[in-house]
Amino acid sequence: MQKTVNSNNFLIKISGLFLAALFILNTSFGNAVMNITLFGLPANQLFIGLFLILLGVFNLIKIPRGAPLFLYVWLVFTLFIWLPVGFLNYGIVAGRDATQVLDALVFLLAFTVLFHMSNHQITKSLEKIIVIGITLELLDRIYLFQFTNITVSNAQVVGLFGGTIGSHMIIMAALWFGVMMKGLSSRTIRTYLILMSFLLILLHQNRFLYVSAIFTLLFYLYLVRKSFFNKSTFKALGILILLVLSAEFLLVPLMQSLFILFPNSDYLSSDRLFKFGIESFSLIGILEHLLTGFGVESESFSGAARGVFHRLEWWTRLFAIMFSDVQTLLFGMGYGMPLTEAFIITELREPHNSYISVFCRNGLILFIIWITFHVFTALKSISIIRKNNNQMHEVRLLIISLLVTTSTYIKALVEPAFELPPTSITTYMFIALSTLMLARLKMIKTNKGSVG
Repeated sequence: MQKTVNSNNFLIKISGLFLAALFILNTSFGNAVMNITLFGLPANQLFIGLFLILLGVFNLIKIPRGAPLFLYVWLVFTLFIWLPVGFLNYGIVAGRDATQVLDALVFLLAFTVLFHMSNHQITKSLEKIIVIGITLELLDRIYLFQFTNITVSNAQVVGLFGGTIGSHMIIMAALWFGVMMKGLSSRTIRTYLILMSFLLILLHQNRFLYVSAIFTLLFYLYLVRKSFFNKSTFKALGILILLVLSAEFLLVPLMQSLFILFPNSDYLSSDRLFKFGIESFSLIGILEHLLTGFGVESESFSGAARGVFHRLEWWTRLFAIMFSDVQTLLFGMGYGMPLTEAFIITELREPHNSYISVFCRNGLILFIIWITFHVFTALKSISIIRKNNNQMHEVRLLIISLLVTTSTYIKALVEPAFELPPTSITTYMFIALSTLMLARLKMIKTNKGSVG
């Protein structure tokens, strides 16, 4: 009996180490990691499947109830009906379009591992993972991107360093772990995580990342304050504005002076360090960049506004197809057919909106089932957080999970977030953490009721 228990514990620990490595690699080097294959199969999904099989053989998988039931229904229909039909009609390429379905399986793997950990163990493990991840992300952004000769090869050659797919997950996780874990993590680590996340938000020069940071801040204030419009809220917003203005008048001139001191520096001129150039590194530059999201063209952000119109063209065309007949509306277009007709380096198969992708591939019925899982989990989390003391360990972890996954939901409006494994896999990990914290808070409430 003891030997079996030890074997089970060892398998859970190995699965946990795998998940930690999966999170770090996909958030720091996502562009490359998502293209690594073994035996012709994507490594991310292959290892997720193998660990699930191992845990299943030893009867260790924990299956949460409630809202996840909607996810299970969606998985069953897409894995056993929609995907096989896609294989028959389009061949192996259907598997490429269905990566989100395979990525979602990590929800069960993550929940199983987290189930066997205490809140303290989860926090300390998360702390180590985030510190390593944000450090690698920073190194990748300011130094490693220069090593362009180190690549991985699949259908195309992809650099190991310098990518940004999945980066927002580690940035948002670092920011909100640093904010929420006062007293549970050292002040030095928390300060480091918050500063690095802000620096990386500026360096990435990404519109949805700006919006995510602003929206999750306002969302956080709503979650932790019973009355949103009060003195403390406005005080917090005032401090934030002061910090932003300080950065504008201190940090920005410092960064721009580097370009004056080193005018011919290939390093400073690299579009990997500053995507739109160091001259756009300012508060006004951020505002101009955000305006391009509404189609307002800018000289500093050349071409950024055109992407908005491309998306609108794709979405309009897809809605026309989906509403062309009842069968397509209800059951979708399936896997294997590209949803856009665009090419850049390779074929762009997704319309840069995950909600439209799921709707078009799965149809209205399965889309409603899939979105219900996400919406119900988020709304339940909001309700529980607002009703409980936000200093409770479980509530703190729940807030972090909710804010990080919210950033993905924002990204999914303008990017193929759930169709890109580095984002999809790590998001489902955090949803698993939310599900576990909701279950533990429910158990605490039940125990208090029974004692009373």
